[in-house]
Amino acid sequence: MKRNTRLAIVALAIMTASSTSALAQSATNNQPKDSTTYRPFQISFVPMLGTNGIESPRIANRLSVNIIAGISKGVGAAEYAGIANITKGKVYGFQYAGVLNMTEDATGCQMAGIVNLTQGNVTGFQGAGIANNTRSVKGVQAAGIVNIAKGDVEGSQLAGIGNMAKNVTGAQLSGIFNLANGNAKTQVAGIFNSAESVKGVQISGLVNRAKSVGTQIGFVNIADSCSGASIGIVNIVKTGYHQIELGTDDMLMANLSYRSGIKKLHTIVGASIKSDNSSTVVWGTTFGLGTSVNLSPRTLFDTELLYSQIVCDDKFSHDNKLFRAYLGIDRHLFGKLSLAAGVTANALIYETTNAGNVTRMRELVPYTMVSEKVNDRMHLAGWIGGRVALRLN
Repeated sequence: MKRNTRLAIVALAIMTASSTSALAQSATNNQPKDSTTYRPFQISFVPMLGTNGIESPRIANRLSVNIIAGISKGVGAAEYAGIANITKGKVYGFQYAGVLNMTEDATGCQMAGIVNLTQGNVTGFQGAGIANNTRSVKGVQAAGIVNIAKGDVEGSQLAGIGNMAKNVTGAQLSGIFNLANGNAKTQVAGIFNSAESVKGVQISGLVNRAKSVGTQIGFVNIADSCSGASIGIVNIVKTGYHQIELGTDDMLMANLSYRSGIKKLHTIVGASIKSDNSSTVVWGTTFGLGTSVNLSPRTLFDTELLYSQIVCDDKFSHDNKLFRAYLGIDRHLFGKLSLAAGVTANALIYETTNAGNVTRMRELVPYTMVSEKVNDRMHLAGWIGGRVALRLN
């Protein structure tokens, strides 16, 4: 009886062990083929020709060296490739490739001679000789040509040509253009900036565009609303200040000018002309800055600083500069029409190397309070004058 009991126990143990072994083997065989293995180091010549062999796409390496190119599941510390790194998972630490980095997410520093392509997020620094393309950035993107972030950039983008993102909490700096489909803090570009909303400043060599903006500085500025200042030759602010002025001054010149921006700071561009019975024509171009303050619902107090280049007989080589400071009142008449009048402090610095130019300038000046030689080729004439004009708002 005892012997039979012992035999039964042994048989049960053997069966249990066999069953356990079979289950373990089954679990191993059914393990997902994309499961990740971790190794401290790998070196490869080209993808799957290296120490990890054909298992390379499923192995994450702490350190990785790819002579030409390599593929892995992830990087834990650093990876180098002569041409390309292809990472199916995440990169932590430093990744460098002579041409291309492709990864899911990157945390740390990712650098490529040509392009970085990141399907997910970049946290840290991403630099490329040509382009960076990712979903979102927490840190800095820098590229020789273009940066593209399909989502948000919590940091800055720096590019030789252009930057594109949804929202940017820092600065977009580029040689040509910046585009933010949402909000941006600061945009500086050689030609064009565009955003839905800019909390800080937009600066460009040609055009700035935003629905709402703090300050815009460019040749053409376009916005629905501006809380700071709009400084340029043409400022189109939907809720801002727009005036066309036709008037005359103490020099008996007909003046046509355009004011644009906002009341507290706007730009002024204009042209002036004076013709007499002879063939002589004196004309000038004007640029300036102005500010207007409400004295009453129908009255504004204007302050302006203006610069004009005066030309006689189309002699552009003659250097004649007119500097003016203006203080005046703008009184609303009816509809969109107002009357403006005020006093000017004038300083005309003109060239004396040509007798004809000297004669024209002396005829132009109504009288002088200051008249003195500046140097061997320039003379200064100063006086107090006035200006009156009609304005169309």
